[in-house]
Amino acid sequence: MSNARTFALELGRAAEKNEKQLREEVVEIGQYLASQIINRSPVDTGRFVGNWNAAIGVPDVHTTISVDPQRGATLARINAKVSEFKNFSGWPIIYYTEALPYANKLEHGSSKQAPQGIVSVSMANTRARFPGAVK
Repeated sequence: MSNARTFALELGRAAEKNEKQLREEVVEIGQYLASQIINRSPVDTGRFVGNWNAAIGVPDVHTTISVDPQRGATLARINAKVSEFKNFSGWPIIYYTEALPYANKLEHGSSKQAPQGIVSVSMANTRARFPGAVK
């Protein structure tokens, strides 16, 4: 085998390894952000928490009657969805959505449980935890 062909094969293997590592890092960051969002979400009945969604490529804006005052089921569901990123081709966007009508008010500090907001604080913490990796 020629040196050029050997080099090309080694370069291809290195690129595959790097892409796999990058995808795993995206999942790690995405799951960290999800935990920040879910854990900062105020809880009264748990409906707000239970209505957080994650989707890859296209936002999921549906709502349900689900409640999750303990936060665990929602976080597990979102983490499972974010983990699917490893199987996608290309580099699609991971969307986190909350479509209940009062979500915007909560984000802007209407809850004593989250007076600084939810997503904005979660994003700031994620940027601090993963500097240079999150815009």
